[in-house]
Amino acid sequence: MKLFVKIVSIYLLYILTVPTNVMCLGPFMESWLTSFKISREILTCIYTLSTLCVFGLFAFCGIFNGIRKSLLFLAAACGVLSLGYFGQLPMFVMAFVFVILQWIGQGCLVKMCRWSLLKNAPTKHYGKSVGIMEALGTVAIFLCPFLELKCVYQLPWMFWFVFLALLYGIAAVVYPFLLESGQEDVHFLSSCDRRFIMANFLIYLPVVFSSGLFFLFYSFCKTYAIAVDQLGLYTIPQVLCIILAQVLFGFLWRKTWQCFLVFGTLLLLSQVALLASLIHFNPTIYILSGAIGWGSFGILINGVWPLLYEEEAPIESHLQAAVSVGFLANALGPCLFYFFVQ
Repeated sequence: MKLFVKIVSIYLLYILTVPTNVMCLGPFMESWLTSFKISREILTCIYTLSTLCVFGLFAFCGIFNGIRKSLLFLAAACGVLSLGYFGQLPMFVMAFVFVILQWIGQGCLVKMCRWSLLKNAPTKHYGKSVGIMEALGTVAIFLCPFLELKCVYQLPWMFWFVFLALLYGIAAVVYPFLLESGQEDVHFLSSCDRRFIMANFLIYLPVVFSSGLFFLFYSFCKTYAIAVDQLGLYTIPQVLCIILAQVLFGFLWRKTWQCFLVFGTLLLLSQVALLASLIHFNPTIYILSGAIGWGSFGILINGVWPLLYEEEAPIESHLQAAVSVGFLANALGPCLFYFFVQ
């Protein structure tokens, strides 16, 4: 029973990383452009630069661990953005600080969730546990923007961030009692080798594509004559397919090189198909490629490290370093898609 409570606590903590995910920040982009009277190009540059700074902090300096500190970083990020708006702070400073704080908090939480699951989930059920956690995260990521859009229509955007600041503050008090939060810091460079680089280059492709697409969502749809409402019709089918793929792939995952090659090939081909389906919009390929890509990503980013570093310890250091690369992928996404909206 105690182990069950721990696993469920990890799942809930993972869901808490969702509101500040780049996909869930998308609904606020237009409001921010209007409120702060800045261009989309400047906002993209601020996001990219600050995200690269966080990558540097994680990769080369090391970041402390701890659930409470991570949640307090997220609370501070949401508070800075809302209070900064009321206090009329310069947009560049406010956005820069917000992105850095929220990425540090979110990155540490994601790292702690993956590390805790690796430590607590029984080995024979690890693939299933990973599949369920990623599926729950997917549900939350796709539902949260709709809730946020509703909030934006009902109340100014800054009130949503005040609520989030309070939510993370309360969670910071509660969660350290449910999960162990200690973990030794390991710098990215200590885990950087050919296996690590090649695995991350492949695995993070869906992050590059999703961060770029959702950050420049309206501009991209306008450039390629895709109706936003039309694309929204395919959201529910796609998220259902992603959940199914993540759970299914979790049950199918085996710690073998053959399994890694199959999943890696599926991931690579799915991202090529996804980009093609967006430029020349094809709903069927868009739904299936997204499902296969995110289904493969969720399993590989969690399950590949015990395979690649089976005889080396600690595996946690490679898992932690992989989170660092996630920030680099998020930073590159908007830059990549910016060329598609010119």
